[in-house]
Amino acid sequence: MSDKKTAHVTGGSKGIGFGVAKILLKNGYNVAISGRKEKDLEEALLKLSDYKDQIIGIVSNVRKFEDEENAVSKIKEQFGNLDIVIANAGLGHFAPVDEMSIENWNDMIETNLTGAFHTLKASVEELKKS
Repeated sequence: MSDKKTAHVTGGSKGIGFGVAKILLKNGYNVAISGRKEKDLEEALLKLSDYKDQIIGIVSNVRKFEDEENAVSKIKEQFGNLDIVIANAGLGHFAPVDEMSIENWNDMIETNLTGAFHTLKASVEELKKS
């Protein structure tokens, strides 16, 4: 088990999530970044290779609760603890309501709202411990 604090950053392979992960790493945290695409995670891990002992990448779709449960298990296995969760994964479809499709709306809700719930629901017991 690590003495370091451990953070899970969903959507951590690019954008804001990547930036947050990088700052956490620079400040001595262990970090698990997750995302839907293995290729994006591999590219992010390559960019953060200076921190290879502090970081892992996990393929996970926040829209699937089982994926988030699996992510938490992998984090515990690798680092022994989970102290911080940043439910950053999200997407946006932007259109006036009369032009937005039901599919695009549901895609946003399932990722941005349900996904954050899945991440926190899967993590809450570990967060209570820390």
